[in-house]
Amino acid sequence: VRVDPVSFRDAMARYPTGVTVVTTRGADGVPYGFTASTFCSVSLEPPLILVCLARRAASLPAFRACERFAVSILHEDQADLAVRFATRRRDKFDVEEILHDGPLISVRDAVAVIDCRMYARHDAGDHMIILGSVISDVRAKVLQQRVRNAGEKPKALLTNERVDSRAAQHQRVPGIRSR
Repeated sequence: VRVDPVSFRDAMARYPTGVTVVTTRGADGVPYGFTASTFCSVSLEPPLILVCLARRAASLPAFRACERFAVSILHEDQADLAVRFATRRRDKFDVEEILHDGPLISVRDAVAVIDCRMYARHDAGDHMIILGSVISDVRAKVLQQRVRNAGEKPKALLTNERVDSRAAQHQRVPGIRSR
């Protein structure tokens, strides 16, 4: 039985999920990043996370070679960044919301930022599964302190549709909402 890829993608898009921006630096120091809605925790001992990257992505070679990367869980007000990082545009890092402090790049005011060391990579169909070993929760602690001071939890950006370059061409992000 053959599964229609469009129908399968549409069915999977109905599942609401958080939106992240995943970033690294190439060996030459050039930043690379992509939007990922396929993100989850895998293990608490050791702490591991998983993200998936399309094998046709321009950033694939950088993520095949990198040893470290960061996952920024986007805030409900950061839908524009989700669209920006879902494109192949060369200037996606040229915005003030991107922090270039230290070896890893992250999104300013993200709900949480998770620094990872590469644990494993697996080719799976048209994607590469990236498993990261969580190496730092310092920035999560800073964000938790901000939450305590503000008295409310930040709301993560959720979508139930693909965030991709087609959405960017229309200057909208279909199905994105906060929770």
